[in-house]
Amino acid sequence: MYLTNFLSESLFIQIISFLFMARECTRCGEEVNEKWLFCRFCGNRVKSEFSSESSDSFGYDESFSEDIDEVDDLSTPEEVIDELSLEEVYLIITTRDKRRTLNTMKKDLSAEIDKLLERIKLKLLPREDAVKQLTQLKTQKEEVEQVEASLPVITQDLIPLEILIEDEEIAKGKLYEINALRKEGTVSKDTIRKAKMEYEDQLNSIKEELGLELGRMRAWNADLTQDLKEKRTKLEMLIVRKRTGELTEDEYEEKRATHAEEIKSVEFCNEFIGRLIKQAK
Repeated sequence: MYLTNFLSESLFIQIISFLFMARECTRCGEEVNEKWLFCRFCGNRVKSEFSSESSDSFGYDESFSEDIDEVDDLSTPEEVIDELSLEEVYLIITTRDKRRTLNTMKKDLSAEIDKLLERIKLKLLPREDAVKQLTQLKTQKEEVEQVEASLPVITQDLIPLEILIEDEEIAKGKLYEINALRKEGTVSKDTIRKAKMEYEDQLNSIKEELGLELGRMRAWNADLTQDLKEKRTKLEMLIVRKRTGELTEDEYEEKRATHAEEIKSVEFCNEFIGRLIKQAK
């Protein structure tokens, strides 16, 4: 029953291996990587290392941008961002959220098991009752782990728009640091000009890609909105078919549960994409 309730109500998640110090998102409470610029789970803006400056300009000064006829090529190969289909993006978002939900459930069950073991240690429960409760909790945790193991394997954790948003913030941060170096006078003016040109080129390239990706995401947002409308109509038609005798009560409940879960999944994905679009503006 525990597992059945989870399958009918849960939507999505992701357990990400944290390479850096983690902290909690102020919106959803999930752990976020110290290097992330926004939460992978709810789209909330996460304080970045440059957040004390303007998110639009990062405080770098345009006054020292002088024209240069020729400069050395200091650029590094740009990361290739695969163009994913809506189906692939949907799978990434939903699978991440399912893993997050499962991870939360495992943590809660582990905490309950620890509390129960402590009560057993203090002899606050009859042994027979304690063993029964402990067995139930461990069984529930195993069921959750089985569901987790059955989730689809995704080839990448991030969708292109998330990557581009972070790349844009990193490029702005580089320009901010270049401006700081110019003010400190620790680097020659010629080097500052060359570095600034390199990072501005990177930023412009990212902005161009970001604009294209935003166009695709807005189109997907519209497609998902239309899909939601159609799915809700189908759900209402089930009520009609049950009333007219085309569906039995059991058939109606089975189909209703399936349609309701699909609707919740599409709603979550659509809302997540909508938040990302706002982040990218």
